Amino acid sequence: MADVVLNFGDLRDQIGFYTVTPTADGGGGYTSTKTLSFEILAKIIPNGRAKIDGQGIQIFQEVFDVWIRNEVTINDTMLVRYNSKDYRILFVENVENRNKILKLRIATK
Repeated sequence: MADVVLNFGDLRDQIGFYTVTPTADGGGGYTSTKTLSFEILAKIIPNGRAKIDGQGIQIFQEVFDVWIRNEVTINDTMLVRYNSKDYRILFVENVENRNKILKLRIATK
């Protein structure tokens, strides 16, 4: 089987990964604090999908496939910032289980 190749020239988009931690708000509740963990170059491919809400109304949700080199530790509790918008990670896939390339699917919150 041929290797999946991700050339450096394919990595044109800079994205940031943020760690989210709950912080007490002083009123007995919590708020979320985002801390930048790292930034990395990625290949972003739009993958828009329709989503049905609880009342059967179709709404649009921004979904992207993100391809990066496997140089960092990523988990699905992190947030991704791309083009000044925050996205949640739906899944992280180790492409061909070779520990070279990661594929993430991200979507609007």
